[in-house]
Amino acid sequence: MTDSSPNPLNQQSRNKKIPLWTWPIFALIVILGVFFAGRQWQFNQPESHYQRGREALTAGDDDIVLAEAEFLSRTAGFESHAKLLQGLLLVRKGKLAEALTQLEQAGSDATVVEASANAAKCFYQLGHYLQAINAANAALSRDASAIDARRWLAAAYYDLGAVGHAVVELEQISREAKEDPRPDRLLGLIDKDSEQYIKAIEHYRESLRRDPKQTDREKILNELAESLVKQNLFDEALSVLKECQRTALVLTLEADCQYALGEPEKAHDLLSDAMILDPRYVPAKLSKGKLFLDAGQADQAERIFNEAVQIEPFNRVTHLQLSQALRQLGQSQKADDELQRSQEIKSLEREFTDLHETAMQKPLDAEVRCRLGELADRLGKPELSKMWFRTALSIDPQHTGAQKGLIQADPATIRSQAVK
Repeated sequence: MTDSSPNPLNQQSRNKKIPLWTWPIFALIVILGVFFAGRQWQFNQPESHYQRGREALTAGDDDIVLAEAEFLSRTAGFESHAKLLQGLLLVRKGKLAEALTQLEQAGSDATVVEASANAAKCFYQLGHYLQAINAANAALSRDASAIDARRWLAAAYYDLGAVGHAVVELEQISREAKEDPRPDRLLGLIDKDSEQYIKAIEHYRESLRRDPKQTDREKILNELAESLVKQNLFDEALSVLKECQRTALVLTLEADCQYALGEPEKAHDLLSDAMILDPRYVPAKLSKGKLFLDAGQADQAERIFNEAVQIEPFNRVTHLQLSQALRQLGQSQKADDELQRSQEIKSLEREFTDLHETAMQKPLDAEVRCRLGELADRLGKPELSKMWFRTALSIDPQHTGAQKGLIQADPATIRSQAVK
């Protein structure tokens, strides 16, 4: 017989209710559980591993970069991200050839632009300018706003002597990166070298406006002052020179301004100080000699121009001014000899300028660049000569003329490259 009498224990259990104050605690526990589960899920996502790798790269934690790259290399669809991390790490370490091996394998849509831009950097720093141009263009063909790729493209064009192409890229960079002082700094130098001084002044001032304390500030101020002097803007030049360190160059420019403004004594003193600072600084000697020549002191001028010729025997102006001093002293034959030497150098300089124009129009012509190297050597500019030979070899590594020229100009460099 079943006992139907109520069980007091069961009845008590049914009547017992969960206190209302516990519900918020239960809710909080559930929310926290969901939150932490979500965080754990997010933490283990490939995108999070990649982000941690990028942050570690910035922080310089190589072990974490490698660990995250290793994880991504085993994750389907993220192999290129792993290659990019490994490549960027090698770039930072300066292992450029090894970096290229990794970057060239980072070919997914998500990584190819950055990988190509960094490949352009590696190729450029290795002196392989054509490959740098190709890599930069590959990045820009996918993303025209890839500003770093455009920077390496401009640099490669400039070093190849394709200055016109470089100018186009630099102007684009200047428009897009409105706070970056570097493109206008280089545009100013290009215009100064081509004697377009008004444009050079504009670019120098813009570069300084964007960053008044940039690393190249002193050089920019010097080049700006030179351009202002060339435009006969002497008061403006003096104002700029007040901001410069007192070097032989600065004192010489200041002397040129003072002389043009009718202060020959100040000019003499400044040039004397410049030659004390640097006894081999030829522009100071040329300016000093000109002051003597204008004052009718041809013997003093002849002495100082002779010193300049000994220091820079391939300087056309030194021979020309020495010729003028000798003629005033009645030494016609010697004056004619110096004038002829000046004209010979001028002819070489004209050929060099014409070839430089050709190089600008033919960025892939190794022969033109080899010829520029040979002319630079004949003009007594060994560093410029080596630069052009290396540029020719960056286009055609088998160019025998450039190889021979570079060996003669810098045998130690060739030997070290052979060892590598």
